[in-house]
Amino acid sequence: MRTKPITVRRRAPALARSRAVLICIIFVLVLTPILVGLLAEQADQTAETWSHAYAVAAAAPALGIVLAVLSLVIVLWRKSRPVLVVDDQVRIRHSGVSFPVAELDTVQLWSRGESYVTLLPEHVPQRVGTNPTTRKAVSAYTVGLPHDVTPRPFELAELLQNRKPEVQVDKLGSL
Repeated sequence: MRTKPITVRRRAPALARSRAVLICIIFVLVLTPILVGLLAEQADQTAETWSHAYAVAAAAPALGIVLAVLSLVIVLWRKSRPVLVVDDQVRIRHSGVSFPVAELDTVQLWSRGESYVTLLPEHVPQRVGTNPTTRKAVSAYTVGLPHDVTPRPFELAELLQNRKPEVQVDKLGSL
């Protein structure tokens, strides 16, 4: 029987409160009155030349609004994609590393301002330590977890241990 995948991604409320959403809202709120004003002036013009000039001028804020909304959609799509998926395989998106869950040996949780999880298969002897070179050696197996992900780091460790009880979980430092 196939097990339900563990998917680590940002939560929707956190995405809604992101800086990208705020910037898009401000940009649209600033450009909308300019666009409406230009379109109103275009409708009031009797001379065809001025009417066309106002229409061309209105194209800039209209294009700005469309590009802001399109950029927001792209940013939200990218940020909502999973950073880690664990089903029958462990798939780490940023590095492209993939290996079977049966080979998962150690899960290390640690933080340096941001929380990280390092998922190490049996064939990788290195472990995360205090030395920066050890962190670099396992960087392909390390996933940075923003503070607004679901499941949270300690919940992820519990889910992985439920999936494979013999996996070793190391909690390094404060989480």
